[in-house]
Amino acid sequence: MSRPPQDVTDAEFAILQKIWTLGRTTIRRVADEIYPGGNLTQYATVQKLVERLERKHYILRDRSTWPHQFDTIVSREELMTRRLQTLADQLCEGNMSTLLICLIRSFRPTESEDRKSTRLNSS
Repeated sequence: MSRPPQDVTDAEFAILQKIWTLGRTTIRRVADEIYPGGNLTQYATVQKLVERLERKHYILRDRSTWPHQFDTIVSREELMTRRLQTLADQLCEGNMSTLLICLIRSFRPTESEDRKSTRLNSS
């Protein structure tokens, strides 16, 4: 039986978001994006978070290049699905439909979404 994937912390999630945006990249580039003009301590923090994500099998390191390159293994959509299923398990006895119905009922469009919807419906 396989182990369920570990969830990510908020700090790890910030790293994943940067790598999803940048694509295959280095720790230095991620650190520079998160901490513009950052120092050695901030670089070390990013390095530690990347290593944790690698151990959790969210990102993959390419050691054939220097500096090492990193890319995500898990897509944004896959992580979203995992987290929604966890929430459904906790709140809805695993019933994703109940969770989705609740999300739809509570949805309040932003002003820009509302304008876009109005334009689409008037076409």
